[in-house]
Amino acid sequence: EAVVKIETALENEEADAQFYWSLALAQEGLENYAKAAEAYQTAYPSFTRNKDFLKAYALFLREEGALVLTKEVIEKYLEIESSDEEMIAILDEINSDI
Repeated sequence: EAVVKIETALENEEADAQFYWSLALAQEGLENYAKAAEAYQTAYPSFTRNKDFLKAYALFLREEGALVLTKEVIEKYLEIESSDEEMIAILDEINSDI
């Protein structure tokens, strides 16, 4: 909740990608999914090689039903962490659904 409270204070300032990732997690925890999605999207370009971010974002996107973007994010994740059986299974499931 503290991260969400400072969002307004930083509205007109440039914040780094880590802030937006933290904000995404906070908004997701508060079930503010639209705001979480915006924050994830803002952070995403800076974290395309961060396996922890990619996994969290992929799982969020899957829950939101954004299968095409979920697939993209999982594929980037698997380039880094190719042995993650959970993510491989999710990707297989998405590929059969699309």
